[in-house]
Amino acid sequence: MADGERSGHLKMSLVFIDANVYLSAYKRRIRKYRELLKSVEALSSILLVTRMVTLEFERNKAQVYRDNIDIQKLMIREITELYAHYTEDTKEVDGLNRQIRQLREKTNRDAKALYE
Repeated sequence: MADGERSGHLKMSLVFIDANVYLSAYKRRIRKYRELLKSVEALSSILLVTRMVTLEFERNKAQVYRDNIDIQKLMIREITELYAHYTEDTKEVDGLNRQIRQLREKTNRDAKALYE
């Protein structure tokens, strides 16, 4: 194929993006999805979007959204458990610090009593 034929052939090329790519971007983050849409818009003159892709995306995006919510709930639960563990440790550390302070005060009182 000659260079002229090749460049003419490339001009006729179309880009097809599968519904799973759109769903994957939608799944990741809405911001990433918006970035994808900007890229898609830039390719709009050579982009091939079939009715099947549109239907598949529309049919599955609600489930992807629900899955995202489930993941966020799980993350919140894990953070809450981690926070509870952290605060338990903090309470324990606070208790140990209080005991150390009390021992230091008692030691100071005892030392003072020895010198009186």
